[in-house]
Order: sequence, then structure tokens, then C-alpha cells
Amino acid sequence: MFSPPPAARPLTRLPRLYPSATGERNRSVTVNNPLNFSVSATDIDNDIIILSAGNLPPGAVFNTVTNAGTVSNTFSWAVAAPVGIYTTTFHADDGTTNSSETVTITVQEPPVLLISEIADPAGTGADAYRFVEIYNAGSGRRKLVSGPP
Repeated sequence: MFSPPPAARPLTRLPRLYPSATGERNRSVTVNNPLNFSVSATDIDNDIIILSAGNLPPGAVFNTVTNAGTVSNTFSWAVAAPVGIYTTTFHADDGTTNSSETVTITVQEPPVLLISEIADPAGTGADAYRFVEIYNAGSGRRKLVSGPP
């Protein structure tokens, strides 16, 4: 009796994992405040990775770092200014392959506080005024329920 030869097993090769930079893509900060966040990269082959950044906003700092397998560093902007939208790209390179991640940073004006009514509960015109309603343009309406100051 004839039996066919066993099926050849295909050769498989594990795919190479490219260095990957990780971090949140969109950030926002109020003008003149600090902004700090971590960026990291990993390589499954444990290759040496160079992690760097390009197109930093004026005054922001991200030093290039190198390490095998995993590397991380902190983006630091002590005084985020001026108001605007900035795009910074982080790069991870293991000498053979590379990847990048772009982060959009929005620097916003501070919220505006609008007083919609001032009350004089005693009706005396004296110093017993209180705010009845305020509107913070940055986070919606808030009602104050406390009495006179």
C-alpha cells in the first residue's frame, strides 16, 4: 500500500518587532504652565534603541537617549508659550529599522470667568454682595450656593 509523504512543514520566522515609540498623541496645556510627559520605545530583539525628538516647541526639552531593549525619557516644557498648536515627532531607531510618533500640543488661553449676576440679598447696598452665578468658559456653568462672603 502506498502512503503519501508527510506534508512539508513550512519554515516560519518570527517577525522582527520594529522599535515603537509610545505616548499619548494629543496634549493640551494652559499658556505659561508646565507640560511634562513620558515617551518610551521598546524593541523585542533587545537591540540598542536611540530615542529622539524633532520640531520641539520653543523652550521645550527632550534629550536623546540610548539603551538596549527599552528606553524612555521625559518631554519637559517649563513654560508653555505662546498660545498655539505645536507638532513634535518622537523617533525610535535601532540602526536597522525605525518608527516615529507625532504628538500635537495645544497651548490654550486660560479660561475666562464671567460673572452673570451680583446679588445684594439684604437689599442694603452695603458690602453683603455675593456671586449668584458664574460661567467659566473653560469648563461650563457653575452655580454657587453659599451665602454672603
